[in-house]
Amino acid sequence: MAGKGGAIPGNGRKKKADEERIRDLTSPYIPGAIDCVINIMQNGEKDSDRLAAAKLMLAYHFGQPTQVVNAKVDGTPKIIFQDISKEDVG
Repeated sequence: MAGKGGAIPGNGRKKKADEERIRDLTSPYIPGAIDCVINIMQNGEKDSDRLAAAKLMLAYHFGQPTQVVNAKVDGTPKIIFQDISKEDVG
């Protein structure tokens, strides 16, 4: 098990400068992406690839919308205790 866990280089949130750079690079395309979404919405024929690209551009520019998670738990959680020996732990 040694060597497992910990930080992984390249993972995690992008640096603020990287986010701003991506926003700057995508900004000129936002009006076209919005026009594309409107065109597909109004004239839609199976332009799913174009719509996916437009959504991607919008997501990079504005960020993903907040997602609501229903964390309601019904009933009482069950906790099971089990005897373990030092040999089991390692």
